[in-house]
Amino acid sequence: MRLAFVNGAIVASVAAILLTVSGCAPTVAYGVKPQTDRLSQFVPGQTKAADILLSLGEPRGKGAAHPSPGLPPREIWFYEYVRSDGKTANLDLLLVFMNGDSYDGHLWFSSVDTFKKSYNK
Repeated sequence: MRLAFVNGAIVASVAAILLTVSGCAPTVAYGVKPQTDRLSQFVPGQTKAADILLSLGEPRGKGAAHPSPGLPPREIWFYEYVRSDGKTANLDLLLVFMNGDSYDGHLWFSSVDTFKKSYNK
């Protein structure tokens, strides 16, 4: 009888802990917040890739885009930072457009509580 009570008490304690912890979703983040305050120092056609790397660091990824039929394809470097507390997710995204080895412009996006779980409406 005592063994059944101890096992029942352990099961009840573990269940209580799991219920408590499941209500507290940890904050999760990945990436590095883009240093948008440094964008003003970049000059299209003059700022080189090495200068951008020194200022912003290594991008999280690279890709390419063909923005217009009249323009050659551009390389795109992207810097992103995502954080979520389990209820909301926020995204900071910086796209840096390169024309060969030179800076050609950027696109900056930041969301605030854009993504929400459907049950939190």
